[in-house]
Amino acid sequence: MSDHVLRDGITGNGPGDINSCDVAELAKRVSELEITLNNVLHEKKLQEEDFAQKRAKFKEIFLLREDELVKEATTAREEKNRLEEELLGLKAAAAVIESTKQEEIKSLKQKYEEEVASFQKVMDEATSVASEETARAYQKERERLLELNESMAMELEEIRGQERRPGFVPEAGSKILTGFSKTFRSLASPGSSPTTAKEEKAAADAKQEAENLEQSMLQAQQHAEIMKSLVMPLEEEIKKLKETNTKVVEENRLLHNKVEKLQSKVDDFQRAKSPSEEVKDLSAVLEREKSSRTDLELFVAVLQKQKDVAQDNVDKLEKDLKDVCQILEKEKAKYDSLMQTWQMANDQFLESQRLQMMDMRRLESVLTEEQQRQVAVLQREDLQREEQEKRVRELEEKRQKLDQEVEKGLRNELNEESHPIPIPPASSSRPPQENVFSSSSRAEVTAAPDINPDDLAEFEGTTVTASDGEFSSPMHRRISEIETTGSMDGVGSYARSDDSHSVTSNYSLTEAQERAITSATPEREQIEQVLESAKSVTEDHPSLVGKRVVSETEWSRLQEEIRSARERVGKPCDLCPNYEQQLQTIQEREQVYRDKINSLNLVRMVLYTSKKEFTITVLKLNLLYCFSDVTIK
Repeated sequence: MSDHVLRDGITGNGPGDINSCDVAELAKRVSELEITLNNVLHEKKLQEEDFAQKRAKFKEIFLLREDELVKEATTAREEKNRLEEELLGLKAAAAVIESTKQEEIKSLKQKYEEEVASFQKVMDEATSVASEETARAYQKERERLLELNESMAMELEEIRGQERRPGFVPEAGSKILTGFSKTFRSLASPGSSPTTAKEEKAAADAKQEAENLEQSMLQAQQHAEIMKSLVMPLEEEIKKLKETNTKVVEENRLLHNKVEKLQSKVDDFQRAKSPSEEVKDLSAVLEREKSSRTDLELFVAVLQKQKDVAQDNVDKLEKDLKDVCQILEKEKAKYDSLMQTWQMANDQFLESQRLQMMDMRRLESVLTEEQQRQVAVLQREDLQREEQEKRVRELEEKRQKLDQEVEKGLRNELNEESHPIPIPPASSSRPPQENVFSSSSRAEVTAAPDINPDDLAEFEGTTVTASDGEFSSPMHRRISEIETTGSMDGVGSYARSDDSHSVTSNYSLTEAQERAITSATPEREQIEQVLESAKSVTEDHPSLVGKRVVSETEWSRLQEEIRSARERVGKPCDLCPNYEQQLQTIQEREQVYRDKINSLNLVRMVLYTSKKEFTITVLKLNLLYCFSDVTIK
């Protein structure tokens, strides 16, 4: 300041110049520094809060992971016991089946061997008897044939002796003459004994031969009947034995298949990892998990503080809920009065319309034919105009509907981009259940649901429609969600109070940590803003029940504007011929856009499913490790 005074004295400037330039610069500089300081302090505060929240969430995740590992180890132990019991049962069943199979095979083999031995004995006896009888028959036949051979040999010698005599002619005619001569000789000399004896002997031999042949045929027939009576039962027995043997072979094959299946199960179980190795792996995992328990007391303290904050938030929400219910009652009363006013206005409008129709009929009755024809032409024009207006309204409704759908699709896409699907990383061993549980725990800490500002704007700017005492506005639905969420959070906080008290902790939180936990969350601030805006809307807008909002002149002017606007809408537009084509093009583009969105959603779901399956596989491996570790401990 002294430098400025000296400089002013040298240059000849007065105090007015000091006030005009330096003070303005200093004030500007001070304001800039204050703004910078406020920004820095605000950023520092946000960073501290973010760091405290992230630290608390990180520690909460570790605690949840520990509880989850204990549950997984218990489940794995129960699964191991169940599998061991099932294995023992399978081994016992396999042993019983094997012993039963061996006993059945042995008994069937012994039975069939006895039956075969008995059949063999019967066959041997029948064969020996048949062979003896056949041998005797063949011996008798041999003796008969030998005798016949001797007689034939004698006759042959006799014939040869006759051939050696002189004068013997070996023709058939000489033989016949010799026979006749012998016959005449025998008739002439009946006392010639040698020829008669030979003839008698030959006749006796022929008769004996015929009798022997007949007897041999009878014996052969008897032998055939005996063999048939023996062979037929044996063939039937052999057929039955073959069928029984086929059944036994089939049963044996089925038993072998069962034994092979059981043996394959036993081999698979034996090829599996041994329990000692699993226990060793699980023990290593448990040792690694034990290293993350250093902040257990801090976790307990944070949870206790979060429980207290959640309880306070529940109390505040209950109070806010009562206020909101009162606001709803007021809105309901206003809605009822508005409906009554609208009903009265509707009745008045219908009455005035009826009077106008009566006046029109009176006017039509006094018109001439030319005037009536002109009126008919005007009516046709009015009908055409109404059809055009109707078509324009339909097109306008379609366009609005299309715009709403496109806007809704864009809003959904923006919501999906702002709230992406929580896909757990592949390297994390945290199960999906922990994500859900952690999110629920964060909801307990904040204890404040999200309220969309768009819903609030709709609540402030639109009337509430209700049926049977139920309100359908977005704000009412949001309030019901607040009530449901608050009640659920309250129940959850009360249910977890016993668990939190069961773990004792002497750890004290720092001031920054307590401030990070107890500070108002953005959701809570948003709820307070919603309630303040709702109360201000309720107080700022006085009740207009039974009062006219506008004057009669303004009402008539409004009616005239509506009538003129209707006439302008009824006029044909240059864009109307091409509007349908444009609408069709827009619909095709919308369909293509929807197909693209569906394909992208499908790809996203496929990626999410594949990552989820990989995460589940990693969790199963972690479960096995934790189980073995817990078993060793």
